[in-house]
Amino acid sequence: MRKRLQLVGVLVVALSMLVIVPAWGAPPLPDAGINLAGSTEATVAAAPATIHYGDSVSFDHWMDGKTAKNYYLTIRVHCTQPEVGTVYDWYGQPDFAFPLHDQLANGDWWDGGDATCTAHLRYFANNRLSIIAVALFDVTAV
Repeated sequence: MRKRLQLVGVLVVALSMLVIVPAWGAPPLPDAGINLAGSTEATVAAAPATIHYGDSVSFDHWMDGKTAKNYYLTIRVHCTQPEVGTVYDWYGQPDFAFPLHDQLANGDWWDGGDATCTAHLRYFANNRLSIIAVALFDVTAV
C-alpha cells in the first residue's frame, strides 16, 4: 500500500509539471510583417517592382503585440540562383539599404543574372532568435 501511495504521489507531481512547464516557456512572439520599402502586399501581388542586379533594396516592417523588455530586430537578405545556389547573404539593421551585387567580387552572383531572394525579419529576445516575418522578391539581370 505504501509503495502504491508513493507511485501515486510521483504521478501527481509528474502530471502537475506537465501543466506548469508551458507557463515557463518563452513568451509568445509579436505579430509582424515586412515588405519592400514603399510597397504593400497588395501592390507587390498586383505589379511587382522590378529590381535589378546592382540596385539597393530597403524594407518597411511592422510589429504588434507584446515584446520582450530587451529585444532587437535585424533583417537577413538571402538570394539564390538555380545554377549556383546561394549568391547573396547579408544581415543588417531594419533601416539598412541592401546593395544587391556580388559581395566578394568573386563571381558568386553568376553573370549578374536573375536571382530569387528572401528577406527575413529576425527578432532576438530572451537568448532566442526567431524569424517573425518573410518577404519574397526577384532580382533580374542587368
